[in-house]
Amino acid sequence: MAKRIGSLFRKGWGVVWAWISKPRNWCEWAMVAVTIGILCYAGAQTGIATRQAKTLDRQTRILDKTIEMARSDQRAWVGAVQPVIVQLKDSSMRVSITIQNFGRTPALNLVPQIHVRTLTSSESFAPGRPAEPTDPKTRAALQPGQAFTLGPNEVPPISTDLADEINTGKTCFYAFGEVFYDDAFGEHHCTTFAYMLLPSLATWRVMNIYNTAD
Repeated sequence: MAKRIGSLFRKGWGVVWAWISKPRNWCEWAMVAVTIGILCYAGAQTGIATRQAKTLDRQTRILDKTIEMARSDQRAWVGAVQPVIVQLKDSSMRVSITIQNFGRTPALNLVPQIHVRTLTSSESFAPGRPAEPTDPKTRAALQPGQAFTLGPNEVPPISTDLADEINTGKTCFYAFGEVFYDDAFGEHHCTTFAYMLLPSLATWRVMNIYNTAD
């Protein structure tokens, strides 16, 4: 609206300038005066319309931000709790990790994944990009405050020989993974986690990469 009035305003002044650049009779001068009055009014309306449009835009941005903050406060937030080592009867060990919804609404269509990787002490840990399975076996729902354990059946055990290599520092053992889910507002999210088992075989170090939540 403001742009339309502004365009007419500029065209009107062009016509007025064409009139007053040449001598005219008093009747045409009267028309010029009336036209100038109309243009001044149109100019004032343009300013009002522009201010109203700016106010509306500002209010819209504030409302959008308020809605976004409310959704962020009320949505599901799914994260991983530090892994633990489960000792088996044959002296081997397995990794388990707890996935929990720390948010205020359910996490829907949840698909968790856990991976393990062994590298030599000279190799760098590079998990790559998160890859969501196209046809997951199950899609779960996780209520606010609810948690479940991922593993130890999902990952191979740590043999006694591998445990010795980790203990001596020759081999580094990593547990990492992803959790894909939808929040109650229909937004899709991905949480990633990555830990390295320390040589003591009792504690884990949080990696400074691949630990994100959107």
